[in-house]
Amino acid sequence: MDTGPQAYGAGKVGGEFNIQNFVRKPHVFVRLLSLLFGLIVYFCASSGSWTTDVKTNEEVCMFKLKSFGCHIGGVVGFTSVIGAAVFVGGEYYFENVPSVKSRNITCSSTLDSRVYGRFGIFYFSFI
Repeated sequence: MDTGPQAYGAGKVGGEFNIQNFVRKPHVFVRLLSLLFGLIVYFCASSGSWTTDVKTNEEVCMFKLKSFGCHIGGVVGFTSVIGAAVFVGGEYYFENVPSVKSRNITCSSTLDSRVYGRFGIFYFSFI
């Protein structure tokens, strides 16, 4: 019994969860890739960007010898890992929610977080 299209895909709720179909969705695959790249950025910025200065024998950042570059790299990597994990979890949650209101909130929060993230990148890049 097909009732036609539902708002935010609510007509597809209630099926069995299949991990292969879940990972094959393009937006889930891209979010998993962003999770992987976020981990790479975080591990590189937190472990490999510090070096010991020969003259002072102190640990300094390789980016212009200022610690801000290393700290911001770690923060960007950490927030991208957390954000990607939340978005992948949201995709799993989105498939199991029959309420149109909850699906609307999930879609709106994804859009809002993207807008705030882009504004934050712009703000810290140019100011």
